Amino acid sequence: MDISRRHVLATLGASATAGCLGNIPFLSESGIRLGSIGVFNEHEPQTIDLKLVREGEVVFEDSFELDTDDQRIIDPSWSTEPAEYTFSYSNGFESEKSFNADYHSASTEECNFLWLQYYSNGDRAVLMDTYEPSWGTC
Repeated sequence: MDISRRHVLATLGASATAGCLGNIPFLSESGIRLGSIGVFNEHEPQTIDLKLVREGEVVFEDSFELDTDDQRIIDPSWSTEPAEYTFSYSNGFESEKSFNADYHSASTEECNFLWLQYYSNGDRAVLMDTYEPSWGTC
């Protein structure tokens, strides 16, 4: 039985790193730190419905009006210790959308922020984790 050099190197590389990836903080399965939620409306006035679920428990839920070119910053009333979150939102014109904000969607162990923007041709929800925005706290 012939074993190729490539096979030997791949096996050595896999065994050398076995167990190490779990020690990288932002790859652990302990969740993310979540700070403020920023909602920005660049479109017509609308009612925004938000819900944030932390580890299966609703920690924030609100409905509010946003005028054109208006914003609302929601500072955390929830624990900012690492956890997994589900963020749901709608504006009354479209069906509710949601996404998971967890260790799979973050690339840092630092504080993460949710940014939701409505504009004329749709909406965009993003987990921001590369810098601390001027509008948020953790």
